[in-house]
Amino acid sequence: MADISKVIAAILKDVTEARASADLVSRDLARQYAADDIMKYFTVPKVQVANLQFEIKYAVESVQEIPLQSADAQSKLAQLIKGFTGNLARSLQSSISTNTSGNKLYQLMGSEYPGKEWKANVEELIGDELETVAGAVADNVNGALATAEKNIKTKLASLVPVAKRVESLYVIPNSDGQYEIISFDAKDKFDLKVGDGYDVLEEAVNDAGLVVDAIQKKTAKIETIARNEGKKTDVAQVLIGTRKINVVTSQFANGVIPDKQLFNQLLSRKDKFIPPSKAPWLVGKTLTLATRTSPPRIPGNALITQADDNTLLTKSASLVGEQFKSFKADLEKLKTTTSESKINVQVETQKLKDVDPSKVLTLQFKLDMNDFSLTDENDFTLIN
Repeated sequence: MADISKVIAAILKDVTEARASADLVSRDLARQYAADDIMKYFTVPKVQVANLQFEIKYAVESVQEIPLQSADAQSKLAQLIKGFTGNLARSLQSSISTNTSGNKLYQLMGSEYPGKEWKANVEELIGDELETVAGAVADNVNGALATAEKNIKTKLASLVPVAKRVESLYVIPNSDGQYEIISFDAKDKFDLKVGDGYDVLEEAVNDAGLVVDAIQKKTAKIETIARNEGKKTDVAQVLIGTRKINVVTSQFANGVIPDKQLFNQLLSRKDKFIPPSKAPWLVGKTLTLATRTSPPRIPGNALITQADDNTLLTKSASLVGEQFKSFKADLEKLKTTTSESKINVQVETQKLKDVDPSKVLTLQFKLDMNDFSLTDENDFTLIN
């Protein structure tokens, strides 16, 4: 493929060299005329060309969009990425905050979650992933974008709280990075708490499983029940094997202290939940030692069911996808304003014979002593 600009330049070069060669001949003749007593009175012959006209047949083979790798273009790209990074981090923070306050499973996270530290670290994570986009060759930008989007969604899985369910108990992350085993009543209010809070997911899962298994097998024994008047709760000490686990409820706070039968009925309901292994979601930073392990299976009871509530993660991943669509559109706009079109043409006579005649175009050059202009076959001026 040839650049038509190079073709035109070659023609102009030949014309200029031809004119220079003619002038050299005229110079030599002038010296001969000057040395001859008679010829010196004659006018020295000199070629005068009023104008030249050239026609070039060509066919367009392809058109390329070439990004300009100028400092200005790179600066605009850096600004676009920085703006997108900040907007995405803020949007994720706002979305998670809205959903934690509106979702019963995550209200223990508190109204301040996620905080400034979480946002700053997530913004850093997004920025690190987008560095590959800034350094990608033009043809690989879309691939780099797809990889960055996938990596961000993957890393969000450890930065966004996930509640887990073991049968009817829920293990829910709280604002201290711990897990609490709780359940809800028919009106979707907290009505039961098992244990005293857990730092490690596996411990919470084990205790939830033990409680559910004991309830289903009717092996849990309520040893004592006491009322906490200040907190308006009743605390039952439940013996499961050799373990003693406290179970707290506010269901009976306005009445008499419940007996063991009432407490057993409360424990026997079938809708409560459980959470993940570490709590990097508190600060928005992946912990290198955090390995996500599956909760242990409760031996001897295959009927116990477990599930994850991925509400926050699903909404966050969806938000990332939406924002990336917008980012891709902005990137395309930037590319059009910081790129140039390159037209590749075919001008070889032999090859043009094989091209559909309707696809062959004509350029005309008109060159005179004072002016050079490029026109198409309809005399429309292209270059002056």
